[in-house]
Amino acid sequence: SLCFNDSYASSDCKKICYFYQNYIYIYDRESKKTVKLLLPEQVIKAEFCCNDQKLLILTENRLATWDIKRSCFSKVLASICERTDYCLSPDRDSAAVISGNSIIIMSLSGDGEQHISDAHDLRINSIAYSSDGKLLITSSDDCTVKVWKLGYENPLLSIKTKKETSCARFSPDMRKIAYVSYLDVYVRDFLPL
Repeated sequence: SLCFNDSYASSDCKKICYFYQNYIYIYDRESKKTVKLLLPEQVIKAEFCCNDQKLLILTENRLATWDIKRSCFSKVLASICERTDYCLSPDRDSAAVISGNSIIIMSLSGDGEQHISDAHDLRINSIAYSSDGKLLITSSDDCTVKVWKLGYENPLLSIKTKKETSCARFSPDMRKIAYVSYLDVYVRDFLPL
């Protein structure tokens, strides 16, 4: 049986993007047509960005934006040489990218970038934006969860855990943060500044 990794809707929910191996499919719910894209390498993740005019695609070898109308890569954001992941900002116009133990915040429509080098002592496992897009939360193998305010290089909050943390997220109202450390889930109050 065919199993698709994930699917993502455009901001207006009129299009759905899903992927399998080297293929990305864009289904238009109004026309009921599907566009099939073949990429040179396996797709790990793909999402709509930049007012749904582009896809942000993570493959085995690169993180790049794909121009949907021109059907080509429009901007290679990073060459991948180690395990990485990203998260899109709530407005889908920037991405926070994990690069080992560092964070790169990239504009997807312009050229702006912010680097937070050595954000953690060991590899970062997850990254997520807050619902207002002003904060990031990261978890790491260094047994910490950190909250970052965009534009600053030092964390607002650093939580020491007993074991590595694999995932961390804000609640939608930003009053709590949750994280997974080894096999345990922790939830704690958070008061954003």
